[in-house]
This record gives sequence, structure tokens and C-alpha cells, in this order.
Amino acid sequence: MMSDREERLPRYLLAGSILSLLIIAAVSALLFSASAAASASAGGMIAIINLLWQRRSLGALLQLTPQDRPMLAALVRFIIRISLTAVVLYLVITSSWFSLWGLLAGLSVTVVCLFGLTLYVAISSKETSS
Repeated sequence: MMSDREERLPRYLLAGSILSLLIIAAVSALLFSASAAASASAGGMIAIINLLWQRRSLGALLQLTPQDRPMLAALVRFIIRISLTAVVLYLVITSSWFSLWGLLAGLSVTVVCLFGLTLYVAISSKETSS
């Protein structure tokens, strides 16, 4: 059984990712340009939407019993999600509206937030076990 804190982790990840995106977009606008801020925002939105879609798909898959889990259906959903993300990224990268560096900064928000959340949980669980 999951603890209440573990059940809140996905919400913390989403909130942290959105907050990180806002910070990166603001810093990009102040230090670089509006194009860099728009690029970071686009990358961050793509990453966050992909994270939400992945979480929803995984949650639906985990709710099924082992007899009901069709492996092919899960693989098809995964391939569709990755393919649509790839198409959107291709369109964004090949357009002249977005900066590649800003896009990469935006795409990293969920990874940075996940890394930070993992460190926080590891440190806090170490403190409670001592």
C-alpha cells in the first residue's frame, strides 16, 4: 500500500514541472529574447503534456488485471505517443519560430524536476530512518 506522501508525488512532479517551466521562460525572456522564452515554453509544454499522457496510459494499464493486459495494445499506445511527440518536435524544430536551445531547456523541465524530487525523497527518507 502506498503512503499518502507517495500518492502525492505525481502532483508534486506536475506542479514542480510547471513552476520550473515558468522560471525558465522568465529567465530566458530576461536574459536572452522573447524567442528563447517562447521556445522554452513550447518545449516545456510538450514535455509536460507527454508526461501527463504517459502517466494516464500507465495508470490505465496498471488498473487492469494480469489476464486483461494485452501487451500489443500497450505497445501500440506507446508507439502512438512517441510518434506524435516526435512529429510535434519535428514541426517545432524545423519551423523558424523557435530556438533549439530554448526548446531543449523547456524539454528538460520534467527531467530536472524528477531528479530534484528523487533527491528530496531520498534525503527525507534517510532522515526519517535515522
